[in-house]
Amino acid sequence: MRKSWSKIILQLATVSFFVIPILAAGENYSSSNFKVADPVIDSGAGLSVSASYKLQSSVGQLVAGSGLTASYRINSGFLYYVIPPVPTHKSCVSQTCATITGAGTDTCTVDANCVVTPPSGGGGGGGGGGGYWPPTPSEVQAIFRGKAYPRSVITILKDGQIFGTTLAGDDANFEIRASGLTAGSYNFGIWAEDSQYNRSLTQQFQVGVTTGFTTVVSGIFFAPTISVDKIEVQRGQPISIFGQSAPSSTISVLINSPRQLTKKTISDESGIWLYKFDTSEVDYGDHSTRATAAKDGDMTSFSKTAGFKVGTKTILASLTPKTIKTDISGDGRVNLVDFSILAYWYRRALTTPAAQKADLNADGKVDLKDFSIMAYYWTG
Repeated sequence: MRKSWSKIILQLATVSFFVIPILAAGENYSSSNFKVADPVIDSGAGLSVSASYKLQSSVGQLVAGSGLTASYRINSGFLYYVIPPVPTHKSCVSQTCATITGAGTDTCTVDANCVVTPPSGGGGGGGGGGGYWPPTPSEVQAIFRGKAYPRSVITILKDGQIFGTTLAGDDANFEIRASGLTAGSYNFGIWAEDSQYNRSLTQQFQVGVTTGFTTVVSGIFFAPTISVDKIEVQRGQPISIFGQSAPSSTISVLINSPRQLTKKTISDESGIWLYKFDTSEVDYGDHSTRATAAKDGDMTSFSKTAGFKVGTKTILASLTPKTIKTDISGDGRVNLVDFSILAYWYRRALTTPAAQKADLNADGKVDLKDFSIMAYYWTG
């Protein structure tokens, strides 16, 4: 009888091995963004891998909701869809700009191949539902970045008309955007105005923009502004040559004479630079000077030219302060009186006198850009 029971138990165990399925949950796997818990393993589901994920033989839709990273979107637990990366853009501005003598401009070209086309999306994963998840097209715009002068006013022109303004930071870096464009080619011009209202040369760019892409023009570096403190100087006496550039820039001052001389100085933390030139190094007669700036491996084109004469007497240059552009009331200060006038014309149709006084960036309207300019010149 014992042998019979033993034989029955052995037979039942054998049948159970073949009839009853072995149930086991798949091993959990996760990253800093996702955790796939208790996946169902199925040999026919396939294998999907990337640099960040490996999804092996997972099927079904056991978990509601979705998860997202820069590369993948996972819906309902185990489905995934490749998300194309956001288009990247190379620097589009050439480092060499040609100065047009007497024209007051620098002409730069833009690399036509600067925009990188995004790759086409892929697929993967198993199960039902889902689909391709395209990136949101970027606004058609051009972005200009570079170095000017600390807290300087940057003005951008589009096809010869003022398009907008911005303020450079304390480090002289700026970014200004031309938004709301339609696909096509545009002529952009940009200039900077230093703390003494001296305007830089205008840098010009021929830029093409494409629907769904942003064109970035970077590496802009404005030439220093330059002035002299004397229009005529007695030979042997010093003449001060000064201006503004980016902070801690190396300024090369060129003295244009029959024998050209080059002097160097460093701009301070405010971008102000000064060189006292000993006029005994040059002969009597008319001379001129101009400057370039270098910083972090970048170099500007030449500045405007300032002239002076070496003679037998000294005549100081006229350094009468210019009228502060934001002193709308004309009382010699920029304060709440001027703010009140500007606030009155905010988003209103401008009369001709109001446009001449209150439209500080000359773009045809009074908006927050004008208030930003006023804040820069505020005296209280």
